[in-house]
Amino acid sequence: MVPEYKPGASGSVGLQYAATEPATGHTLVISIISDLAANNLQDKFDHVTALTTTSVILASSKSSKLYALGDVVRAESSMPGKLNWGVANNALSRMTLNLADLTNLDKNRIVQVPYTGAAKVAQGLITGDIDVAFLPASIAYPASDNNFMNIVEVSDTVHLKLKNKTDGYALHMPKNTNADAAKYWSNFIERFQADMVVQQQLKAAYMTPLPTGQRQLETYVTAWVK
Repeated sequence: MVPEYKPGASGSVGLQYAATEPATGHTLVISIISDLAANNLQDKFDHVTALTTTSVILASSKSSKLYALGDVVRAESSMPGKLNWGVANNALSRMTLNLADLTNLDKNRIVQVPYTGAAKVAQGLITGDIDVAFLPASIAYPASDNNFMNIVEVSDTVHLKLKNKTDGYALHMPKNTNADAAKYWSNFIERFQADMVVQQQLKAAYMTPLPTGQRQLETYVTAWVK
């Protein structure tokens, strides 16, 4: 197994590259699940299996003084269009609209400001340029622990009806890869996931801010394979 790093644009560069690779069974892609939707590449890959999942966090800037979901709903209801919702990718944009449906907000008046990647959204929350946004837990929790932003809601523990409520890393192969190859790797990952030691390593890596966390995760996976 030879890792080939293709960093950039919140995973877009690597996914675009892998999507053009031949479906020989020798190309594996580890990516954040929501990045496929963000890049409209769902039809370019065959899903093999999930590696790990995490919560998607609704966070707010310290200057917004929004500390709970009720605060966000009241602020958006009383001043439609005044809150600045930062959006890292298409998948998180849909989560914003799903949240509006669940809380009876007028989604047509929600102002979503696109940013290229979650890191820039986090920076906007820290500076106060963004009021509220969905972020991966690996970014939101460390920032909150350092008092840079507020954790408003953890989507998968409270709003179970919220679509795409969890995110995480998954293993994919180029579309139309031989089914036997996909089955081999799926069984391989099942054995991998049964190893509790490496699972604790993965959990710690995913809660480590990017890009360090992603590099740690890939290192653990590669070491276990060898």
